[in-house]
Amino acid sequence: MTTYEEIFESVVRVTNKPETVIADTPENRARFAAVAGDPIYGESVLEVPVQNAPVPTGFLEYAAEHNIVIRDERGTVHALPTPTDWGRPIDAVAYAYASAWNPTTGRPLAGHRWYTEDEARIAFDLGAGLDVVRVACKRDDGAVRAWWVIGIAPGEAPMVRVQWFTAGGSVVRMSDYDNLDGRLFRGRSISYEYPDDARRYYLFEAVRRESARFRPDGSLRAEQMVAAHGIDRFADETGQPVDGFWMDFPTFGDWELLGDVNYGF
Repeated sequence: MTTYEEIFESVVRVTNKPETVIADTPENRARFAAVAGDPIYGESVLEVPVQNAPVPTGFLEYAAEHNIVIRDERGTVHALPTPTDWGRPIDAVAYAYASAWNPTTGRPLAGHRWYTEDEARIAFDLGAGLDVVRVACKRDDGAVRAWWVIGIAPGEAPMVRVQWFTAGGSVVRMSDYDNLDGRLFRGRSISYEYPDDARRYYLFEAVRRESARFRPDGSLRAEQMVAAHGIDRFADETGQPVDGFWMDFPTFGDWELLGDVNYGF
């Protein structure tokens, strides 16, 4: 194991797929009632002391390849320069498939790879997990910027996570779909607002975040966070209309309904 691997080993890895679930235990229900039993979301962050010298390039490259954010105690992010040239725009509907796609680099995560369409179909049929990227731009080196990415977790009844991006590459909305008896139910949605669309912002740089957790019985838990003063609105409600939150699990290639940012809203 290299020094970089040793340092990053303790970081909780968050991918595009809702793979890691917060255990639904009595202790977690008491401490984290809003999220017990839900998949982890967010970003993988390695917090470090304030740096008195530049972080080595190799360290930054390793973090980028694994989609890990290095942030010091004062909130300063240490990263490679954000790419500004994402190549040619793709006007036609085009998908890229990967075992796990990295929005930081526009390429597969370290240890993963692109799939051909035939390979992606096999992974989908076997329940091996799959990322489906709706391509917005593509560089000559194969890296892509996405309109959205669908992350299908591995397993026989996989959950699904969809993330939509701004023109600058920031996540503007995320929805998690529970797989209930073979159908998908949009159980959670989070919307993010940033200072502008000029560059890619991290989730923790959002100036506003609104999240809602729905249950099939119509119960709702919602909160709004404004960066200037934290959570300023919290609600628990019942009797919410959720009939429009359901959809059939897609067949391979039938991605556009999941990719519809307004579905169920």
